[in-house]
Amino acid sequence: DNLRSLQLGLTARQVGLSMDFTPDERQRYNLKAEEGDYSDGNRRHFAQAAAEWRLAQAPVAVWAGLRHTRFAFAQQLNNGYFNPMRFASSQLTLRAHWRPGGESGRWDFSAQAAVGREHADPDGSKPAYDAAATAGWRLDRDTRLAFRLQRFSSRTGGLSGFARTTAGLALERAW
Repeated sequence: DNLRSLQLGLTARQVGLSMDFTPDERQRYNLKAEEGDYSDGNRRHFAQAAAEWRLAQAPVAVWAGLRHTRFAFAQQLNNGYFNPMRFASSQLTLRAHWRPGGESGRWDFSAQAAVGREHADPDGSKPAYDAAATAGWRLDRDTRLAFRLQRFSSRTGGLSGFARTTAGLALERAW
């Protein structure tokens, strides 16, 4: 997803496992583990734990939570993708989802935000945030068109950290 790794023709193969535990409609817990192999010989181990609690249901569903992420690479390379030897991040999360016309309505809107700290070795510790907004329109019962805008930053000033803004359009179909 960057010029250097694209020019080098790098590819990645990832295998993951995710487990959700929902004891009731007001709590959600998630564990994820992934292993990734890169065509440049690198390997990544990834783990994440998250917990969410629903604060409100109607008219807007609001969830607050915690998320902790860790990953490590076998080697530190300069091939265009972010690969510190070790990385850890702890964040507070907040998300909201609204369907103006109820469950049968055509439109849905959502927003997500996360704020916390990350630590990369090398590079040190710094604040990080992530914010996204999505608007979706149901074309029919099984088809949805969604537009998403997202901003991530761990930039603290100057050349320290990383920041990215992305926009996406998705056509989703359920069978």
